[in-house]
Amino acid sequence: MQPRNHLLETYRDLTARGRKSVVGRLEKGQSFLVGQERRPQVIGTAARAWRPADVALNRIDQAIVAMGEAVFDVWSNAELTVEAKRARAQVAYAEAKATTDSDVEIVRSAADSVTETLRTAAYPSRPEPRDAAQEAAIAGIKSDLMLVLGNVEADVTLIRTMTSQLSRALGDGEELATWLLASSRWPEDYLTSRGMGQHVEGWHAEVASALDVAAPSDLAAVRQAYNAVAGPSGGLSDILVPIASLLPQILAEQAEFSTNRTQAAGW
Repeated sequence: MQPRNHLLETYRDLTARGRKSVVGRLEKGQSFLVGQERRPQVIGTAARAWRPADVALNRIDQAIVAMGEAVFDVWSNAELTVEAKRARAQVAYAEAKATTDSDVEIVRSAADSVTETLRTAAYPSRPEPRDAAQEAAIAGIKSDLMLVLGNVEADVTLIRTMTSQLSRALGDGEELATWLLASSRWPEDYLTSRGMGQHVEGWHAEVASALDVAAPSDLAAVRQAYNAVAGPSGGLSDILVPIASLLPQILAEQAEFSTNRTQAAGW
């Protein structure tokens, strides 16, 4: 019987939760309803983009199990020297790492595709042409905004004022100002510069609410899906963080059984 691996259990718990969350949002089928609206087509596109990642995550799980079994068998073999055991364990590690490295890239690529697909559909795009004249216009909009916002206290009043500016841009059909406030990173950077970095998520919620008022309801469903899968906690983060931080540790630890550990386990 293999020793219990708490790191592996944590990895499995987190990735299972993340996969359930992502699939729950994207893989409900064509009959999935949001309110009274059938699922927007873009959510189906995002769901198809995610499917290779789900397969890759299954392969990663299988590779972890296969490596664990191989290493366990090696260290249980009393006929091998410690040096031979370590050598064979390293072979199993190299094979598992090669498999999982490839699949991790598939997962990351799919995650990027999902978030980009949903965000592009749910939030205003930057107008064309993106030339020097537009850059000058953006600089002017930023300057005007800072004149308005610079006299506002760095508290919830600042968020309200920024939201008011976004609603005004939406109402006036000012596409560039709308993009700057709703889709670019400028508001986040500005809030951080005013010592309000902790309010960035609150700003994102205000943006979504303002867009929900101005945009069709199906785009509100897309924004809900985007926020669910791409938010700072849950969804994709429950997958991407463990495969970046825990998976390498799991593979390395499975390969690094010491003589004392094998003796303690009675192998």
